[in-house]
Amino acid sequence: MRDFVNGLCTHLKSLHDYLQQVVKEKPLQANFNLIRQSEEFKAFKDVFVKTKHTGLTTVAAEEFFLTTYEKIEAAWTTSVEMIAKNVIGRMYEIQADILKKL
Repeated sequence: MRDFVNGLCTHLKSLHDYLQQVVKEKPLQANFNLIRQSEEFKAFKDVFVKTKHTGLTTVAAEEFFLTTYEKIEAAWTTSVEMIAKNVIGRMYEIQADILKKL
């Protein structure tokens, strides 16, 4: 049982470290940059700017998309960090429970 718990905790720690690394790498940033450079996105942005009643300039549209991305990234980062925190917290709980039983 002890070996199983130690192995489980090792895997949980590895998962935590991986999640922390993913947050540091900011994978959404690279994808967002690729999307912004695509012809489809540029066409969409042009339509967005030219649509009546939006009142957006090209600069305002660019800022709109950028702030939207920043909100998405912030929410994603918060979610992944919360998962990592829960994983490591659970790992410590498991370790404490097994120490009580030994």
